[in-house]
Amino acid sequence: MGVRNPQEEQYDYIIDLNSVSTTNPYYVYHLIDSRDYTVKYVGVGTKNRMYYHIKAALRNDTLKNPKKYMWIRKMLSQDIPIIHKKVAIDLSRTEAFEIEKQHINYFGFKQLTNLHLGGAGGSLPGITNPRFGKKLSEETKQKIRLANLGRKHAAKDREKMSEIAKNRFLNQHGTFFGKKHTPETLEKMSACRKNWYINHNNGMLGVTHSAKARKEISSKLKVYFQTHPQKSHPVSVETRLKISNANKGRVFSKEAKINMSAGQIGRKHSEETKLKMSITKKEYWKNRKGLINV
Repeated sequence: MGVRNPQEEQYDYIIDLNSVSTTNPYYVYHLIDSRDYTVKYVGVGTKNRMYYHIKAALRNDTLKNPKKYMWIRKMLSQDIPIIHKKVAIDLSRTEAFEIEKQHINYFGFKQLTNLHLGGAGGSLPGITNPRFGKKLSEETKQKIRLANLGRKHAAKDREKMSEIAKNRFLNQHGTFFGKKHTPETLEKMSACRKNWYINHNNGMLGVTHSAKARKEISSKLKVYFQTHPQKSHPVSVETRLKISNANKGRVFSKEAKINMSAGQIGRKHSEETKLKMSITKKEYWKNRKGLINV
């Protein structure tokens, strides 16, 4: 038996479980710096999950945890082996996440490259989070943006994201339930969106749909809302009144009027729309006549 490194003492409480058979699929593992046997990462996995980080570092996938992948790439560039060690096996998912949190607490964030406390990926809140108060540099933001260009979420992931977004507003447990943005925040959001469309070469900037395209979009939306009534949100009387008051006294510029006029040239209403307009006008004049007679 060779001379034992003193820093291996932190493994005194761990049994080597790498070769032990298992029935439950989950395990807790460590990534270790072979130079001084320092634990640099604690994770939960099944099958070959603990070897995934090397592959991710080699393909430059650093978005989720730049700190971890920078360390791995540094080790690889210097031909220094990274030790992969299972420290607890034969675990249920719940047990594995609980042990992961215990180990992260034991070693601490100063030593580890973990970004959060673990346990199904739950991040630390507020000042307890290692990244609290830190801001990404413009260079890092640009790298993240370029890495995500052309990326598409799977249909299953989109459904999950949609449900999470809905729950933010729909029930009392939602993070934004009962809250409203301040006028200042709304103004900032509006300015950001406008600048984004101007500065990001938006394909639809200044483009107008043809009459044929508008008709196709309209027909598809009608079919969609007829088959998905839960997606249709009728505008309340209060909201219509607000829109009406906001538009009263509004004066369009000469250029806007010309554009609006040009957009109506050659446009024809469908028979259905004509009927709706006719009924609405009849009701209007009927009510107006009653008011005049009074």
